[in-house]
Formats: sequence, structure tokens, C-alpha cells
Amino acid sequence: MSGGDTTGPDGPLDVPRIFTYKLLKDDGSFVYVSYMAYPPSPAGDAANNGIRLDFYNGTITIGDFMDACGILDDHTNTITMKNPGNYIKTSLHKVTVTGVVVSGGDTASAGGPAEAPRLFVYELIRDDGTFINVSYTAYPPLPTWERSGNHLKPI
Repeated sequence: MSGGDTTGPDGPLDVPRIFTYKLLKDDGSFVYVSYMAYPPSPAGDAANNGIRLDFYNGTITIGDFMDACGILDDHTNTITMKNPGNYIKTSLHKVTVTGVVVSGGDTASAGGPAEAPRLFVYELIRDDGTFINVSYTAYPPLPTWERSGNHLKPI
């Protein structure tokens, strides 16, 4: 839902920083998840020993799905990463959508470069009569290479 670095923008960069995120749970209630990030150092490495942070795309983004295992403080309703085996893992929130395609397709302009990624967007009408857009990006195939003497060239 929300959160991030709670250390403050004017805090020194060479000290541990505390990150806290407010999460909406499946049952509609809220919980906070917190971890401390240490600057690279032997002391920081020892403090984080056994705590795993696995962030989709390398960062926590509002809207990501989060799975966390740590110590729950009932008074603050905060799960904190403190012990070996504690972890935070984020991933994209994925949903299943069914409906009938009403319109859409490739959004690239005609005559655009064939080797560029292409965005496809489709509008669907769901069983309840509401509309939703579904999109994906198609990437061109990587070239196949062949050896020509001491060089590689695309085929």
C-alpha cells in the first residue's frame, strides 16, 4: 500500500536505514513490514546474516505482492526482519481475467522498426458487463549468430 525509507532524506548515508511498508492483507486488515538496511561493511554483513531480501525488479514498488516472514510485534502490528531465516519476497500481483475481446492489438505505428519491442493492448468485456484492458510486450527474437573465421556475424 505505502511506505519506504523512514530514516529521513537528510539522514547520513553511511548508517543503517529503516524501511517500513504498510500492507493490505487478504482479510482486509493492515500490517506493517520493516527491515533495516546496512551500508556495505563487515558489521552490516554480519547483521544481515541469514535475512533474505528478494525484491522483484530489485526494489519494492507500491502495488507489488509481498510475502514476509519475521517477528510480529503485537503492540505496533509490525513484522520485523531480525533473525536468520526471516525474509521479504516481492512479486507482481497477478490476476486472472476472462472476457471477450472487443478491440485492440499491436500499438506500434505502421512502418516502425521490426526489431523494437511491440506493445499489444486489448479491451475485453467481462461477464459482468465491465471493460478491462489487458496488455503485454512482445520482444523480437534474438539474432542467430554464426562463426566466420575469428568473428561472429548474425544470420
